[in-house]
Amino acid sequence: MHMTVKSASIAVGALALIATLSACSGSTETVSSATTASAPTDIDREASLGLRSTHVCVLNSRTGEIGVQWSQYDTAGGNGVVAGGVQLCAEGSHSSFTPKRDVEGSASVEGTDKVIFFQAHNAFGASPSFGVDCVSEGNWVDDHFEIGQERTYNDCGMSITVTRQADDDWINFLIDVK
Repeated sequence: MHMTVKSASIAVGALALIATLSACSGSTETVSSATTASAPTDIDREASLGLRSTHVCVLNSRTGEIGVQWSQYDTAGGNGVVAGGVQLCAEGSHSSFTPKRDVEGSASVEGTDKVIFFQAHNAFGASPSFGVDCVSEGNWVDDHFEIGQERTYNDCGMSITVTRQADDDWINFLIDVK
């Protein structure tokens, strides 16, 4: 009898919790006209909660060819040689509780030893980050990016400009190899 009462109490408690969560999920948030531009948007909240996967494109702005190799991704437009003016993209998602990144790869200047390794990640509780390394020995420069933010890295004998583009279904990064 004691076990039946305890089971019934647990079941009632679980139903109450489900009803509360259902009521919360159906609520809407009203934004007043006094809300400032710095108020977080739904997209910003989803990014900081790690709810969006990462999409990375490598654009070859050089006149010669570059090589692009993806080492961590879910889907990609392929690996290999990229002609001037062409881009190659990949997307990925990975658990925020592991050291792997959402998207990881390298870009190299064809016919030289110039290589830059890169990684992008949307970790739970942090702004999306992008990292670069010249020698793939753990010497990562890992920077957090806000939408529209751009940084140039002049390491490894080449210059790349990384821009966090507007979010859509993805956290979007563009790597412009110059």
